[in-house]
Amino acid sequence: MVYGYALCLNDEDVDRQQRKLEKFGVSADNICIDSRIEAIQLELHFLLDSAKAGDTIITTEVSRLACSVKQLCETIELVKKKKLLLIIGAVTVDCRHDLAPMTDGMLNMVSVFTELERNIKSQRVKAGMESARAKGVKLGRPAITIEDIPAEFFKHIDKYMQKQINQEELARRCKKTRQTISKYIQIYREAKKEERTKRERIERRKAAEEEEERLSDYKNMSDDSLRILAEDEATTAWHEGISKRWTPASHELKRREKRLPTDLEPIQSDIDLSEFD
Repeated sequence: MVYGYALCLNDEDVDRQQRKLEKFGVSADNICIDSRIEAIQLELHFLLDSAKAGDTIITTEVSRLACSVKQLCETIELVKKKKLLLIIGAVTVDCRHDLAPMTDGMLNMVSVFTELERNIKSQRVKAGMESARAKGVKLGRPAITIEDIPAEFFKHIDKYMQKQINQEELARRCKKTRQTISKYIQIYREAKKEERTKRERIERRKAAEEEEERLSDYKNMSDDSLRILAEDEATTAWHEGISKRWTPASHELKRREKRLPTDLEPIQSDIDLSEFD
């Protein structure tokens, strides 16, 4: 059995590696792909465990098989134990028989220089990013807003929110990937939530202004008029089935009762305090 293996960074890298492996004669169903982002190469471990003696594993280059010299040596040891045929680009490592010392040494040298080249590129990229940040350049993709979402999405989002179609069907109609549609849905929900919060804030402010205006009218009314109005408000609330402990008019009456007059005269006493001395 012939298997293919690739260690990729993104979707474009996946397609590129698949095309190269298919040129080597590997069937698409027999290609195992790991992401370089993940810490553990699960597909590689599964491939090495499931491969039988005499099977062939093909990868395009050393960097697609391992991320370090140590990892490559460990992989080669497993290939030797399983007695597999390993093809790395133009280099053939036939472990079905005893591996020639020259082939083993050449493979380790290639791995060393590959890791060195990768580290140099990584340092260059990091230095370039630091320089760009120092100049005020914003790195990465710009954030997507609700204005950036295509109009085709809004034609079908209502059906998705009403559960008439699923996310996969929504992606098909919008001609986007499921990951992109998932991001659009999240942005759409956040925008709707912000819009609803803003509308509720405006309504609360408007209600507070109306309440303040009504209370200002109550302040100019006499106590007797306020008592009559408070009884009318309580009766209306009772008929409407609304349980209120207080109404605006009763609230104003309570406020007046708690307010102390400022023109109190000093209390005069007829008691001679000298008797208690």
